[in-house]
Amino acid sequence: MAVSGGISILAYLNLFATGSSIEEFLQFILLRPECYLLPIGIGTVTWTLFALQKKRPTFIEKD
Repeated sequence: MAVSGGISILAYLNLFATGSSIEEFLQFILLRPECYLLPIGIGTVTWTLFALQKKRPTFIEKD
């Protein structure tokens, strides 16, 4: 998800070549639903890394 959102944002950087300002660019990005995939993907990866870090392996003791 993060990759497709990042690629979308990079593709929209071409708006600067048409003379758009940073404010116009940010307003455009906030209106595009595919650009929300970047923060959702980064959040999912971060949550997964921290959730898996809390689980510790259990070892069976041999008698």
